[in-house]
Amino acid sequence: MSVHSVALLVFGRDDDVGHRTCDVKTGPLYMGNKGAVGVHLGVPGDNGIRSIDELYTFVCAYLIAYAQKLTQRIQDYRHIVHTMLFPSLNTTAPTTMFVTVNSHFGFSDLNFRLALPPLHAPASHEQPPSLL
Repeated sequence: MSVHSVALLVFGRDDDVGHRTCDVKTGPLYMGNKGAVGVHLGVPGDNGIRSIDELYTFVCAYLIAYAQKLTQRIQDYRHIVHTMLFPSLNTTAPTTMFVTVNSHFGFSDLNFRLALPPLHAPASHEQPPSLL
C-alpha cells in the first residue's frame, strides 16, 4: 500500500489473516505526495473457529513540514483521522482507524517541531583551571 512517498509493508505468515487497506492523500486537492496509508488485520484465534479474535491496525503517515505550514499540517492530520476508513472484516459498515483493536501501531513523520528553552546558559569556551 503506498501514497506517493508513503509506504507501509506488513509481513504475515498465516493465510487465514483477514486484512483491509486504506490510503488518504493530503495537500492541494488531496493529490499531494503526503498522506497516510494503513492496514487493518484480523487474526483468528486458536479455538478452531474462523472468527477474528485479535485486531491490529498499522498506520504510516507523512505530513507537510515547515513552521509556517502548521495550520495545513493540523488540517491534514484531521483529514486523515476522519477519512481513513477500512471496510469491516465482520460487517458491511466501514470502520475508522480507531476502532476497538488489540494494538494500534503508528509509524509517522508528522513534522511537528518542539522549541525547548535551554536548561543552562551555554558553557564558555575557556579552558577550565588546572586541578593539578
